[in-house]
Parts: sequence; C-alpha cells; structure tokens
Amino acid sequence: MYRYVLAGMLLIGSRASADGDTTFSIPKSLQERIEQVLDKAGISFGGVFQSGRFGSTIHEDGLDPQVRTKETEGFSSVDFDIRARPNESISGRAVLRLHHNWENFYSDPGNPLFSRWLSIDGNLAGMLPFHLGDFTARLTPLTLAMPEIDILYEPDIFARQRKNAMSEFSIDENKRPLQGLNVGFNGAFRPLFDRSALTLFGTRLRSVDVNIENGQKAVNTYEGVTDFSTLFFGTDLDTRLLTDYTFGSTFLLIADHKGSSRLPDSLIDRDARTTRIVDFRAGWNVASLIGLPGSEVRLYGEAAFSFDDTAWSNANRTLNRGLLFGSAGYGGIAAALHIIPEVKIDCDIRYLRNKANFRNQLAQSPGFIGTRIMNVESDSIHGNVIVPNHYSTFDALYHDVFKFCPSRETNLWHKAPFVKSSYSNNVYTQKTLDSIEANSLDPAIQLVMPFGEATPDRQGAIVHLRGVWGKGGVEAQALLSAFTGERLPAWRPAGEALLSFRQLGGGLSWDISTLAGALTYPCTVSGSFLRESRKNDKSGGTDVMSDFINIGLSWRLLKRLTMLAGLQRINTQYNSKVALLQTHTSAGFSWSLTKGAELFFNGGGIWVDGNGNAPRDDDTYHDTFQSVTGIFHQYFTDVSLRVHF
Repeated sequence: MYRYVLAGMLLIGSRASADGDTTFSIPKSLQERIEQVLDKAGISFGGVFQSGRFGSTIHEDGLDPQVRTKETEGFSSVDFDIRARPNESISGRAVLRLHHNWENFYSDPGNPLFSRWLSIDGNLAGMLPFHLGDFTARLTPLTLAMPEIDILYEPDIFARQRKNAMSEFSIDENKRPLQGLNVGFNGAFRPLFDRSALTLFGTRLRSVDVNIENGQKAVNTYEGVTDFSTLFFGTDLDTRLLTDYTFGSTFLLIADHKGSSRLPDSLIDRDARTTRIVDFRAGWNVASLIGLPGSEVRLYGEAAFSFDDTAWSNANRTLNRGLLFGSAGYGGIAAALHIIPEVKIDCDIRYLRNKANFRNQLAQSPGFIGTRIMNVESDSIHGNVIVPNHYSTFDALYHDVFKFCPSRETNLWHKAPFVKSSYSNNVYTQKTLDSIEANSLDPAIQLVMPFGEATPDRQGAIVHLRGVWGKGGVEAQALLSAFTGERLPAWRPAGEALLSFRQLGGGLSWDISTLAGALTYPCTVSGSFLRESRKNDKSGGTDVMSDFINIGLSWRLLKRLTMLAGLQRINTQYNSKVALLQTHTSAGFSWSLTKGAELFFNGGGIWVDGNGNAPRDDDTYHDTFQSVTGIFHQYFTDVSLRVHF
C-alpha cells in the first residue's frame, strides 16, 4: 500500500504543463522514478529474534569428578530474511544471522554475521522458473531426495525441537539443499498434456577446501576435506497426459572434478569417480474405471539404474577399469477413498527391489547421523580419541547447539567453535556412505531403511494405511513392511538370504474436544508403537529388535496458552538378551504473548539403561552403542522466546 501512497504524492507534487492545461504532466525523470518505486513491490524484511537458555546435567555412578557434569547454552540471535523483488518475474533472497553466545560474550566481541541463505529466484512469463544460488529440490525417492527420520505420531513437544534442529540445515519435507543453478519449464499443451515440466540442474556437491577453522566462525564438522571437488548435473522431465496418466524420466551425472585433485597425478584416474543414474516412472489413475468418482486409485511404478565407474590396481600395479551396474525400483497402488461420509481412507501398497550395487549419493546421503550433543565434556578421552560413552538416541534427535565453544580437552586442544548437531545437508562420497552404514547408524531408528527408499540391498513389500474421521477428530495409521537382503560374504552360496528386516506398528491421534463439550479449545492425545527387527541367519550373527513407543498431549488451556507433554521409550535388544532401554519425558507450556511472539518453556530428562555391551559382528550398527554401559541420566530445562517480524 505504501508504494501507491508515495506514487500519489509524487503525482500531486508534479507541476502542471506550461500551456495552462489543468491536467498534470510528469517529467520523464520523475516518471522513471515513479516506475522504480512501483517496481519495488517485493522488498520486504522478515525473520525472527530468539533468545533462550538450555541447560543439561548428567548423572552416572563412577563419573569422573574432575569433568564438568553441567552444560549451559544461552544465546541471543536474529535471523534477517531479506527479499527484494524488482518486478514480478525475479527476486533475490538473503537470510543473515547475528548470534551471541552468553557464555563467551566478553571473549568474542567481534561476533560475525553468518550468511544462512543467498539466492536469486524467478519465474519468467510464468513458465520459466529458475533458482541461482541456494535452493532445495526433491524429485523422487530414487533420484533426488533427503532421507529423514520418520517418527509415527511424534509428540508435539519433541517434534518442534526436531524441526528447529533440522531447519538449521534447511532440511524439510525430504527436500535436499543444494547450491548452484536450477532452471525449469512449466507449461500445458492441452488437450493432450495437462502439465509438462522440464528441469535442469547444475550444482557443486563437495569441495576440496572446507572446514575453515576460525575463532569467529561456527564450523559444520560433518563436511570433511575431500580429494576432489564433485559436480552434479541433471535433467528431469515430468508430464501429465489426459489428466489420469503421468510419465517422468530423470538423468543424473555425479562426477569428481579431476582438475581440483589433491592426489598425485598417478592416482587421479584411479580415484576420481563418475556415477550416472537413469530413471523412468509412470502412473495411472484408475478410479473412474472402477466406479469410484471423487476418489483416487493410482497405479504407479519407478525404475532407476546406476552406472558407477570403478578402478583398482592388481598385484602387478596394473590399472584396471570397470563399470558397476546397479538397479532399484518399486511398483504399487495408492488409493485415497471417500466412500463413507466424513471418513477418508488412504492406503499405499508397494513392492520394492533394490540391488546391493545401486548407488546414488543424491538419494542415499542421510540427513541424520546420530551424534553426542549435550554434556560432551563428560565423555572419556583416551589418547587423541574421544569415546562417546553417553550417547542416547533422544539427545541426538532433539538437541543442537549453533555455536559451541569447547574446552581445550573436549575438542582435542583446538579452541575453534563448532556446530553440535546430528543433522547435515551434505552429499557424501560412496566411501563415506559405506563407512556410515558400517559404523554410524543408530539401530533404534535406522535399522530397516536407513537411506530411505533408495537403500541398497532391499527386496520386499510395504503396506501403509491411514484413516481420518474428520467429524470426530480421529486419525489412525498402520505400517507393515518386510524385506530381505542379499549382501553376502564370499563363502556363502549365491541367492541365500543373509538378512531379513521387519517393521510393524501403528498409532492413533484424537482431538477429544470434538466429543467433550466442556473443552473449549483443542485437546489432542496421540500414541504409537513401532517394532523394527533385523534377523541374521549367519552362524554367530546378531539379531536386533527395537521397539519405539510415543505418547503425546497437546492441550490449549486458554486462547494463547498451550500445555505440552510427551513420553518416548526405546527398547533395543540384541539376540533377545542384551538390552538398551532409553526413556525420554518432557512437559511444558507454549504461551503466545502476542501475534508473532511465543514463549516456550519445558523440563524433562533422558534415562539410559545399558545392561551390557552390544555384541559386534560384520553387520552390527552404530559403534557408539558398543561403549554404552551402566546407567546414566540427563536432566534438561529449556526456556526460549521467539519474536517473528
């Protein structure tokens, strides 16, 4: 509105024409100025101020009395979200952060300005969208996606913490953050094509120059120095034909840039890798054929093929080359049925077959790798190795610290601050992915499909049911999946399954205010149970089973005051004997002070009971569980104020 008022004032203030005409004439320079003002329609400043204090105390019998058992993280920060749009077709966006840690305010006076997001975005003629700089993208689970942890009916009090931790790395809705160029075409060619979309990608995934340690900067410890800069180029075509038919195809190229090599010339050709992925998919809505108007019943399928070049040296040091071929795919039926009034039923049944050699870093690199967050200074240090003997799944899932200033011993005598988080937006090398699979997966939540639907070496079925009774405020879900794995040691007969995976669970969410007339505001209770298991038929192998229970409450007591509470429990068993029991509880309030301002405070704790060391074999997950012994507790208090503008 302000731009029209300003333009009107400029018009009123313009001088009349020299011939005495009572109409106003506008000088050319002034006309250009008015057009410039009107073109600034998209200039805006938004963001959030936040200040908070998070405290954690750890207790354990036999804890070294010389280490600190308390950790307090207090901070004040502001994120400026600046958007500039000179016209309707193009805009620029910058998200900048100013951050002060309370603990080191006096020793860190030159606090820097962190750039969180920089991009130029546009849509020319309403048909040519593009993004230059930072952007997020998701195509399909087998081509371009971010595998995330999916918790069935996660209590709101915990879900908000995890969402905040993930947002630090722009992780949301399985979209992968990238940096580069994304250009597309969206149009319709009716009556044949209802929609046709073509997208081109060109980004950098990794660089040989990262991890710049500076006392004024927070460093993402997940992004390590690599031997090559890695580039990604791709194209995607997606069409919808005659409303009911969809077709798509994707080509991806991931290549190490040899010119950026840190390796000797003799090793460049051997170690530089190139991976190509070709993908095809199709869908067909058959609801009209089976007489279900108002519903959707869709048959679908997707097949992806990876071609990864490999090189190795034999005993005579002769360089050999080869091409590793892999495939992945699934097909099934998805239905959204509205047969009964006020009741909606969704179901998704699919069969999946991923070969062990399928490789696609853009779809398999996880966004979560379980890491110790709070009370890290209570961990043991042996030589130059930190032993994380107080790891818990809940601490890794829900806690993060943007700028942690460690003691000299905690960071192996490096004083540079770093980010403490289990989340990352990195795209890993195949070597790193193999290491993650062998050493860094959390069996409590990453047992069955740790790399999403692109997880290699899986064959089986998935059934997902969801029902919603709108009038009663009731929603229920059920999940069942069963897979086998074929990744075999050399001595086993071909075709004999080594591993079998199972997943079985369900949950319910109910807004009881829809039935209880005495409740003025919503009061939602939820609960879920999910069992995941891995059976190893190798002699002396390890069977793993993990049960995950969630119970949550969200009750708006007053117009602006909401009470939140949650309970989570994970029981992980090895060979039905060795157990790791983890319990997480929290309760608190969310108070909306005014529009855009929210005060959140809660308290809770984590209890971990390790009845012994988890056994180790070639297929055991997560090294940190090997060192969990005895019992330890962590107690938390969290108070934060957020003001959106």
